[in-house]
Amino acid sequence: MRIKSNLSEDEFQELSRPKLKLFMSVDIVGSTHFKQRESKDRNQNWLNLFINFFQEFPDLLNTEITGLDSKLPLLRLWKALGDELIFTVELKHRKSAVQYIKALSRTMRKKVRIWHANSDATLKTLDLKGAAWLVGFPVGNAEIPLISSAGKDEENSGGTRSDDRDYIGPLVDTGFRVKEYASSRKLALSADLAYLMLVNDWDETTMQLFFEGEIPLKGVLQGKPYPIIWLDCHGHPEAEHIASSAEMNRLRDTFTGKTPAAPASLQTFLKHWLQGTQNLLCIPFIYEDLCDDFPPSPDFEKCLEASRVELRKNFYHESPADEDKAGENTMPQKVSTMIANILSDPLLSKAVKTAE
Repeated sequence: MRIKSNLSEDEFQELSRPKLKLFMSVDIVGSTHFKQRESKDRNQNWLNLFINFFQEFPDLLNTEITGLDSKLPLLRLWKALGDELIFTVELKHRKSAVQYIKALSRTMRKKVRIWHANSDATLKTLDLKGAAWLVGFPVGNAEIPLISSAGKDEENSGGTRSDDRDYIGPLVDTGFRVKEYASSRKLALSADLAYLMLVNDWDETTMQLFFEGEIPLKGVLQGKPYPIIWLDCHGHPEAEHIASSAEMNRLRDTFTGKTPAAPASLQTFLKHWLQGTQNLLCIPFIYEDLCDDFPPSPDFEKCLEASRVELRKNFYHESPADEDKAGENTMPQKVSTMIANILSDPLLSKAVKTAE
């Protein structure tokens, strides 16, 4: 990872601009078993499936997004972690979150149908699980600009582009905790994302949310219980590839008394829950699409200015001398200091101070 530590004025303005980003994760279920079965005589017979998944799924997902709304910005690939892909996109309008989640769930179902329709029985053991969460920048969380390693072939290919940012902060970490509750049936959602979706164009006839109570997430909200909310990926008419599994789930839900959450009630609960986190979380808002239901916090402008000051110290250099010194450092000292401040790690802060 090479951090871009010398930004132009335009690049700095873009970095420090208030924005709300959606992160979406998709992971292969059953991949370990599949690779073990296909590893005969130490051959990598399983490799082709994963290469195809990494190449095809991002473009399938963006094609689905364009089909829902051609004006929506396309996703960028942030990370590939083992068998998992994580995408990100800036939300330009509060109603667009629902469309992106629809696209993710539909694309997951389509990809699994392709696997299960294959004559190779081993592919029928595979499935996908997904998760999604929100992160606001630059207040409370930080974008780290990277020097792009993309070549001209990638830039001109027309496919899904890799992101030129890394991301760090409490809400990024929260998303990784939330996705631990995903399964092939459960598309796990962060509480603020679920609230944003419920308030804007929610269609309970095609999308059902379940509420599994509140559970403390490791390192999140100082131990305060967090709402576990998920979208049912098996309860949709397009999910015929798991029809028997869906029927079993419905029977289990009947036996256990589990029912989809009433949208209006869940919306009210999440609003009060978010307001009760004592500013550790807030009602999500889009700076360029403000409304009464999604206002910024009273101290947002003050916090935004403080964040810009910190970003300017770390990523913007006005003098030619600074420009000559900055550039393609692997981990500039000032960036190390900023990350230490964000993490509030006394040991890391001490290490940076010693290095100075």
